[in-house]
Amino acid sequence: MNRHSLFVKLNILFSIAMAAVFTAGYAWWGYLQKRERAELFLKSRVILREIRQGRHPPVTLFDTLNLTVIKGENREKILLKGKRPKRKHLPAKRMGRRPLRRIIRYRGESYLHISPPGNRRDFLLKLHDDPWRRRVIPILVFGGVVLLLTLMYLMLRRSLLPIRKLEREILRYGKGDLETRDFILQKGDDEISRLARAFYDSADKIDRLNRSRRFFLRNLLHELNTPVTKGKLLAEISTEPQTRKMLHSIFGRLSLLLEELAEVERITAAENVIQKRPVRIIDLIEQARDRLYLENSFPVEVGNGLIMADFHLMATVFKNLIDNGLKYGENFSIRLRGEELEFTSEGRPLEHPLEWYTEAFRREEKSFSGFGLGLYIVKEILKRHEMEFLYRSEKGRNIFVIKPLKQKVEKTFPAENA
Repeated sequence: MNRHSLFVKLNILFSIAMAAVFTAGYAWWGYLQKRERAELFLKSRVILREIRQGRHPPVTLFDTLNLTVIKGENREKILLKGKRPKRKHLPAKRMGRRPLRRIIRYRGESYLHISPPGNRRDFLLKLHDDPWRRRVIPILVFGGVVLLLTLMYLMLRRSLLPIRKLEREILRYGKGDLETRDFILQKGDDEISRLARAFYDSADKIDRLNRSRRFFLRNLLHELNTPVTKGKLLAEISTEPQTRKMLHSIFGRLSLLLEELAEVERITAAENVIQKRPVRIIDLIEQARDRLYLENSFPVEVGNGLIMADFHLMATVFKNLIDNGLKYGENFSIRLRGEELEFTSEGRPLEHPLEWYTEAFRREEKSFSGFGLGLYIVKEILKRHEMEFLYRSEKGRNIFVIKPLKQKVEKTFPAENA
């Protein structure tokens, strides 16, 4: 459960509100009971004063005070089984050993028991109130507040539910599913519907810009590839050795640049959804060697290690890192150590932070090989695989590291098999 979720906060707020309502209802009910006992106590004073002045039971007074005399079996049950309240709201006055008046609680009701002095007849009285005023109205008010809170909670929760759908749509869009549209989210006029419409409008604009960019870049690469091919043919038929060498160098670099630009366009294209599967690291190394046409071997210590990756894209990462290590260092090697896959070579440390080199078309000024796209491509591919690309220098060795993100460790690199 995400404690930062709006639904969690809404549930907590609703729970606190309901607890407050039930506490207030309990306190209100206690107040009504206390007021009822206080009213009985005040009426008992009037009755006792009337009894002291006359000898006959004040029946007329009972009706005036809205009191009912309890008789028969009910009277005996109440006097026998009734209990006095734990809190003595009505302190008993005694004459000898007999109390003059007391409050008795029986089955949720309050009764007034009056025992006049002089062995006169005692009375068991009960307020003859309207049940709507005493019980029904408080219950209706309490139930109405609870129902209102519940309806508000359900309405708010229903209004927030589209956020989860919108989140899933954004995640699908980020993974390259550009055709996804949920028009149900856009029909309302609340904040979430307006947010959904704004998201889909922005997604449409980004989609149109991406299509225009891809169309322009692909046509540009196609148009440039034709003169480069013709230039290579001219270099082959040239009879001047110096001119042939110069033309080979120029058009060879142009051809390499076009290939790298095409690779960047293919990798960064939003519709290119990667297909992860368990891949042997040694197979990726062999594929990279084949792409680089390498004949000489280098130390490899990866055992039977696996990696969850798109084989074609990850092979491009290995190719660029191997090519980078062989060009700019010596004694190149690859080693799997725990969760980290290290590409190591001897050489001087990098002059700038790794982030400087992973930007497009960034390279050392003294370097005349490459176009500064190799590490940029590595970074983009690893980002799509949710992996980290790190660098450190130890004892004259440059170490480039591929490492899974912390939350992906168990799913990416299994334990190394010796």
